[in-house]
Amino acid sequence: TGGEGSALEVDRILQHAVDTMDDPREIAVLLKHAWSHRGTRRVVEGETTPAALDALEEDLRFCMLHLPEDNWPREELERLYKTRGDVPKLVALLEEWSRLQTNGKSRAVVLLRLGGVHEHMSSDLSRASEVYAHAAAEDRDNTTCLRALGRSYEALRRWQSAAESYLAQARESDDAHERLVTLRRVAELAQRELADPDIAITALREVSRDAPEDLLSLYQLVALSRLHRRTPVLRESLERLVERVSDSATKATMLVELGEVLERGLNRRTDAKDAYARALKQAPGYTPALQALARIYRETGDFESLLALYDPVVDPVTDPAVLALKAARVCQEEFGDAGRAIMFARQAYETNPDLRPAVFILDHILRLENRLPEVYDLLRAQPEATTPALDAHRHYELGLVVEAIARDAASTGGRVSGKNAALQ
Repeated sequence: TGGEGSALEVDRILQHAVDTMDDPREIAVLLKHAWSHRGTRRVVEGETTPAALDALEEDLRFCMLHLPEDNWPREELERLYKTRGDVPKLVALLEEWSRLQTNGKSRAVVLLRLGGVHEHMSSDLSRASEVYAHAAAEDRDNTTCLRALGRSYEALRRWQSAAESYLAQARESDDAHERLVTLRRVAELAQRELADPDIAITALREVSRDAPEDLLSLYQLVALSRLHRRTPVLRESLERLVERVSDSATKATMLVELGEVLERGLNRRTDAKDAYARALKQAPGYTPALQALARIYRETGDFESLLALYDPVVDPVTDPAVLALKAARVCQEEFGDAGRAIMFARQAYETNPDLRPAVFILDHILRLENRLPEVYDLLRAQPEATTPALDAHRHYELGLVVEAIARDAASTGGRVSGKNAALQ
């Protein structure tokens, strides 16, 4: 064909030139220019016979000898050995090439290719990791070397070394996406293989700083610092999570946990109270926030603030009658304020007459305060009993109250008569 004829013509001209030239360097230059016609295309397409490949190798070695400053023959020899699968010659070529490099960055590039041969062609991971480590030492800013080193260490299950290499890669990388992927990998290794929460926390903190929109990393950081009791990190993570979440219920949950960290872990009760109050504003009636605030108000003796928690505006979830009942119990049991206790109990009863605990506590406080006529009115206002026994008990209670009122009236009247007689 035309292509084969052209190749044969190039070979004939090349051979004639080689026979007539005396300077090996000129011959090497000519071989370089003729290489594209004679070797590259055929090697790539796999059309060259073993004998022809041997001839090409000989020419390339001749060029490498007489053009020592030119990397071209070494690059082509590398391609040739890879095509033939000749690993020993390929390793020897790259090792010699790396030794000839005077610049650290250039040596690192060649060593990286040598490590790839050990890793992918000879499956010698130990040797590959050694070569990658040498490459990384030659060019400490080369993230490709660090990535390869971390990969080889991971394959060898040298988890600590792998994590350190990945961290170094992340620090040197200018690619934001690559940096985040690498840091997440470090966090995963630290948790799963190393059981080292500090390395994982360090990696996740960097991820959360570099990618503020990545809420998953923040949630992981919160969970990890909570599990391993890293209180300052937990506080910082919760604060950042509160700033970034938009859902009110989620924000309230985070604020309550933040308050607990501030109160119990850092002994900052005032800040904790503020966090609980913010949670209650985000989700009015949120029980954990209400309970936390009630506890703090009781411990500090802030009874008015405690009573304010039972306002339907603060807690729109709970039945207003139940809120008033709770306020009545607080006034009676904790404040000893019978007047306000009666007021709240009556409010609970009037809001929901069927709320039996409200009737019982109002009846109890009125008896304690000897406001018997009001007790009588309360009992008379109750609905008719459903059974004869209950009806009899109700009338019995009414009789006792009437009897007590009469005794009280008689006692009061006797005292007034004695006073009048003394005045006369």
